[in-house]
Amino acid sequence: MATVLTAMFAITVANADDGLFDTDGASTVAGDILESRGDLAEGLGRGAVLRSLSAKRFQEAIDKQLENRKESVELYYDIKQLREEQLKEDRMSASDRMKIANKQKPDRLNENQIKRDTGEIYWPEPLDSPVLEPYRRPIEKTLAKRHQPNAEYREFDFIKVHRMVKRMEEAIDSIRDELDVRELVALKDYLVQIDYEARFDSKNNRVDF
Repeated sequence: MATVLTAMFAITVANADDGLFDTDGASTVAGDILESRGDLAEGLGRGAVLRSLSAKRFQEAIDKQLENRKESVELYYDIKQLREEQLKEDRMSASDRMKIANKQKPDRLNENQIKRDTGEIYWPEPLDSPVLEPYRRPIEKTLAKRHQPNAEYREFDFIKVHRMVKRMEEAIDSIRDELDVRELVALKDYLVQIDYEARFDSKNNRVDF
């Protein structure tokens, strides 16, 4: 997958914008999205793929996500779904769970895709679009927690990254008709890798079960 991404995309480093976070470093999805609206018309002209993208399409997808959503309710149902999946897995034997996990697991991000000590991820186009900044920032901030002194990276942190990855998948789906099939597959595979990376703490122990 890394070979496909290298051939298809010019990898760029997402620049952090401290203005998206409160003074205490906290961040909310809704707050970040609202603060990012001034950037909707910027940064979408890089390369053939980006020229085909529409900031309006991205914004429509984001606005749709915001409708009738509350952070606490959304998080509750995400946790509930993961717990239900976990209960189903618990009914299997340990060996069966291991076989399924090994069969389905993607590759973790390599050193060319993430700086693990800072959580900084190299985002391929169009995942580096300014419109998606409110999703990238919480992902990187949460992954950085794994190497912060006296910080404990737990299942709750993985769930936060998992939610942000899902929102990015929804945004990409909103422009799927404007993307080549191979590009769409590569982008989704890359997001799956990020989600899988978030399942491990700094000692490479899984926190999701």
